[in-house]
Amino acid sequence: MPEAEGLGSCLCASLPDLAVVPMGGAGFDERVLATIESLCDHGGAQWWLHLARCSACGQHWMIAQEERIYDEHFLKRLSPTEVDAIQADRRWPEDFLTYARAGGGPRSRAPLHSSRSAFARARRHHRRSASRTPGDQG
Repeated sequence: MPEAEGLGSCLCASLPDLAVVPMGGAGFDERVLATIESLCDHGGAQWWLHLARCSACGQHWMIAQEERIYDEHFLKRLSPTEVDAIQADRRWPEDFLTYARAGGGPRSRAPLHSSRSAFARARRHHRRSASRTPGDQG
């Protein structure tokens, strides 16, 4: 890929509402996160959770950083109502409030949220897509 390709543009529109972005590898994480800036951290026990905004398109994301098992970023596209709840009232969507919900494995005994299965499906889809050859469209 030419170095200048993708500069100033974002990949938000190409991502599903629940996205799994592996760290490292072919640099996909760097391309996705190049325009996404952290606005605030949840902090405390939820050290892995961040509110972020794309500087190119304005899309807000809740990002969970999982680096103990899978080395992946989990992104959830947020609605304006969800963003307002986080910024005004510190009320975060429940999707990643436990590390297990964010893909971090069995460290939490809290029941897994339905988004966990969505992320498992997204992870499988990403791995299948990544294993295709560059010219493969299927």
